[in-house]
Amino acid sequence: MSAARWPHRCEMTWLAPHPSKPLLAVACSRFAIDGDANSEDGALLVVDTQSGRLRTVTRINRSVSGFDDMLAWNRDATRIAANIGTNVIAIVEGAKVVFRRSPDGGRDHGFSFTWIGERLYLDLARFLRHSHDKRQFVPPDGKGFAWLTWNETTHSVVGNDGTRIRSIDPFTGRVLYDVETKRQEKLASGVTRSMPARVLVCSSDGRRWAALRAERHRHRSHHRTYWSIEEDIVLFNGDDGSELTVIKPSLHGIDKLQWGPKGRLAFRSYRYVLHRGHVREHIDVVIDDKLARSIDLGSRHFPRKGAGVSGLSHLAWSANGERLATMVSGGEVQIHEASSGKLLERFKPAVPSAEDPVTGQGLAWAGNDRIVFGDAHFLAVYTVDGVLLAQWFIQ
Repeated sequence: MSAARWPHRCEMTWLAPHPSKPLLAVACSRFAIDGDANSEDGALLVVDTQSGRLRTVTRINRSVSGFDDMLAWNRDATRIAANIGTNVIAIVEGAKVVFRRSPDGGRDHGFSFTWIGERLYLDLARFLRHSHDKRQFVPPDGKGFAWLTWNETTHSVVGNDGTRIRSIDPFTGRVLYDVETKRQEKLASGVTRSMPARVLVCSSDGRRWAALRAERHRHRSHHRTYWSIEEDIVLFNGDDGSELTVIKPSLHGIDKLQWGPKGRLAFRSYRYVLHRGHVREHIDVVIDDKLARSIDLGSRHFPRKGAGVSGLSHLAWSANGERLATMVSGGEVQIHEASSGKLLERFKPAVPSAEDPVTGQGLAWAGNDRIVFGDAHFLAVYTVDGVLLAQWFIQ
């Protein structure tokens, strides 16, 4: 049997490492040429990250969507669910599409979903259910989600809809909790206004929520009044929706929130020194719901205009939650021990001339000893000490 080959002109749109096995699912699409929609198709690829071998290629006659909640492995790594085209869900087993259907033909975008055993639960608050030779949608009495995941501890689906977080029993449709994450802020005038969370992120096991919120402060200096914004993260318990604690960053600003295993959270904190044209950057690590470590990335000059302000482009957790991989300015990959912040390894991957990096997924762990790096036009698998195992160039 001939070895699997990367489809011609099929650009990568998303990466999905299996949480416990050395396998990587890759969504890719061959986009329309000169507006010809009939020329748009895609494929779903599986890479064995231990050996660096392209295991299977499943060709699909529609584009394959690239978002983290639209491409997912089941627990035993036998099936992959993906959004294809505008509003169709496909299930791939082996190298074959074993199921494809649109749960809502009138929808103009894809579906979020989570695996519950061997069934998919959709953001419509209903199952994509199958048995033997037949599959059907069975909607329980429940509310929908913008994003969702399965909480194994409470046997419930947790998700969010705007600024609200909620939990549903998928087998009965009963709402277990529905919590608003907005902050009530009292202004100097005495008026109280509602401040929504800027970012709302859930851990993959559904047991923790992080709500990024901003607070305005009024200052007077030299007969001048000015405002500053300080950000913090409010942690919520995904089991019951209760507020746990507030995490203050080591520096003022916060972005690039990334949950890891064991309820661990990492994010970039930063502070601009405008009169010097510099920005200071840290990676803050939250362990056991407390700020446990700040990894200093140093200071760097930032341009007055244009992009490229952040020196940290990617942040990813190892499968066991013990190490963090980052990509910093200049394209260097650094691997830190999460608990101590110690720099363990650093290397610079060879990057071809390419544009359009995979949003948020250009750097990922595959297990605990492989680093996957790529963008729309190439993919490479490295060991943690920077040894290149395999690479593919999309042509």
